[in-house]
Amino acid sequence: MYHVSNFEIYFFYLQKTVDKTTTWKSIPENTTLVTAYLDIGTFSKGYPHRRRSKTFYFQSAKAFKYILNALIVYTNSDLFRNYMLEIRRDLLSVTKVLLIDSMSIPSFQYRKQIQEIFQLHSYPKFYPHTSNPMYSCVTHAKFDFLLNATEENTFKSKYFMWLDVGYFSSKVPLKMFHLSKPPSFNETKIAASQIVSNLTQALELDPNTIFKKKKSIAAAGLLFGERSRVMYFSKLYQRGFRYFLSQNLTNSDQQVIYAIYCDKGNRILKPKVELQYYRAPGVPYYHFLGTKLMKISLLS
Repeated sequence: MYHVSNFEIYFFYLQKTVDKTTTWKSIPENTTLVTAYLDIGTFSKGYPHRRRSKTFYFQSAKAFKYILNALIVYTNSDLFRNYMLEIRRDLLSVTKVLLIDSMSIPSFQYRKQIQEIFQLHSYPKFYPHTSNPMYSCVTHAKFDFLLNATEENTFKSKYFMWLDVGYFSSKVPLKMFHLSKPPSFNETKIAASQIVSNLTQALELDPNTIFKKKKSIAAAGLLFGERSRVMYFSKLYQRGFRYFLSQNLTNSDQQVIYAIYCDKGNRILKPKVELQYYRAPGVPYYHFLGTKLMKISLLS
């Protein structure tokens, strides 16, 4: 059993005077959102000269001001903790912000091993996915957080959703909304956006190629599932991450997920929960599922 104390968490949970949470309580099949921001400094994104700083994440996080769902936030930044409490001031009774020591997160215990793989002369360089071990650890940590959040289940939710803090970076909504259960959702699966055109053909790719060519099959910025399935999926991810790391293969969370569900990974890891893919008509779209699940509130 994984305990909150392992994260060295301080729980900031405040009561509020202005309340919009009656809408949260009336949402059918309510869903708790889980997100995180870990400050690892400014890093290269895409190319060595293209830099991403904390400003991007603070600006993107403005979207959470408008989301009526219950929200659990993990961060190692006092500034970000205070910022989230401020923008969620009308929704504090369904907001939990946890201040953590990033080096106590399980995924960060593999930082040195990840770094050694990245330093191999033959290992391809993608910025920051295979150049910055701290960034890699951040992407794997989301499953530590998801497991912790589902085990605690602070808001007694049936469903849980991982939502990257930068998910709505391209367009911050300016109306109150909630994120609902996907249409025709299979309760035994985990929902994700499909980002390949030919799923059958994509699953034939081997893990070595997936990791070393930074291939993805599903967008990991938004993942949705029933609580017990999300708990299992988080543990499956951790098991897959450690297995591929033992094979000197690592990258970001999307490559781990792909490698687990490709034909070869499936035979090795035997996942007991499947992905339910949602794909935009025409060209696959990373944010398709998130836009499909947005329901504008009458509070807007």
